[in-house]
Formats: sequence, structure tokens, C-alpha cells
Amino acid sequence: PVQESTKAMQFGTLVHCLALTPLQFGKEFIIDTGNRRTQAGKARYAERAATGKIIINPDEFERARAIVDAMKAHPEARLLLMGGKKEQTIIQERQRGLLPLKARLDIHHPDQRLVVELKTIHSLEAMDKAINRYRYALSAAFYADLSASQSVQFIFVQTREPYTVATFEMSRLQLQEGREQYQYALKRFDDCWLKKEWPEAEPVAAT
Repeated sequence: PVQESTKAMQFGTLVHCLALTPLQFGKEFIIDTGNRRTQAGKARYAERAATGKIIINPDEFERARAIVDAMKAHPEARLLLMGGKKEQTIIQERQRGLLPLKARLDIHHPDQRLVVELKTIHSLEAMDKAINRYRYALSAAFYADLSASQSVQFIFVQTREPYTVATFEMSRLQLQEGREQYQYALKRFDDCWLKKEWPEAEPVAAT
């Protein structure tokens, strides 16, 4: 099933856009200031929704800007955000019959052999839990290998005031553990792909 984007996910996308690719804002987002309780307001909202852009309100926009300002005011985060290739896509072809590998890096500093990932989080107290829950070590190792990088650093920023910022670098041990995890998962996927057998996949109901 297709996972619909939640408000929290959309807000994280907004912060990414303003922090990494601000010139793309107008192509991806639209600010709605109207009252949707009136017929005119409902019609205007429907017209904007039809554009396919993410609709945000002025308060969300200002909060996202404040979060980006907080990151730029943080010495370590500011250095990580400066320069590099933003939102870089890397595709690695593989042997015939296997799907190519694809990664989208928030920031790639090829000269420093460094990947930077930006993560929004409700509270920095939950940072360790988020790293384990979302298997950031796995994705970090995958990004490092595809980009031939030696280091992967994360910028975590709270989405609630005072918009506290923290930076975190994956250790060599964490990267190695993440590498073993993604290589094991990839081998299982490749085996299923080649055999066209998916023993653990739930059947899709006919519509």
C-alpha cells in the first residue's frame, strides 16, 4: 500500500527544502492564507491542491524558517550545510538481471569524502531511539558506499521551540554494522527478484 505523507513528513520536507534547495520552494510548496470555511475559500484551496504542490500555512512557513535559522546559527551545523552538492542522486548499475542501486544524499562533500544527512525530530531526547528505529546506520553505510565516502554526519534539529540543534557522526563500528545489515537485506531482495518469489510479502487484494 502507498503510504500517504503525514503532516510531520511534509513539514520535514519543507525544512529540507528551505535549508538545502530554497530556490525550489515555489515549485514544491504553496502557502494558503485563506479561510476554508467559506465557499470561496474552499474553491481556492481545491484549486491550489490541484497543482500537486504541498499546501502549507503561514505559521508552518515561519516555523520552518526559524528552524533553518537555528541550524545556520549552530557552528558545526552551519559548516556541514555550507557548500557541497545538495540533494544529489547517485545510481550504481549492477550485473545484468539485478536492479541498479540508488541513493539520494542530502549533502555530498566529495572533496571531503563526507555525506551529511538532515533530520527533523520532535525532541533531541529521542535522537538515539530514532537512530535505532529508522536504522540510520544502515542508510548511512549504504550512502557512504555508493558515494565512496569515509564519513557520514547527521544534523538533528528539534521541530519545537527552542529549535535545538545537534550534530552526530556515525562511528566506524556503526557503519560496519549498517553495512552488514544492508548487504544481507540486499542479498535477500536480489534472490527474490531473480526467482520472482516473495515468500514474506502479503498478497495484494484484488480490486
